Amino acid sequence: MMFRLSEDRIRERISPFLIQEQTMSHGRMITTVEAMKCGVKVKEIELRSVLWNLIWELFIRANWVVSTHSRKILESTATALRV
Repeated sequence: MMFRLSEDRIRERISPFLIQEQTMSHGRMITTVEAMKCGVKVKEIELRSVLWNLIWELFIRANWVVSTHSRKILESTATALRV
């Protein structure tokens, strides 16, 4: 969605998420309002919908794996790797 922008312009747009002093945490949630202010296209999902529940379950499982067994989860369309 930002492919027409220069790398410098993209960094400028997403700087609130890159500068820890602004976010105070590497893992802080990015709200839809914050994302839209940076030019990110956002589609809100109805809370408690089937899709939302699936995404939440994926988040919980990934968070558990990272916090108890690994430091990262790397995924592609074909595979997943814990490191």
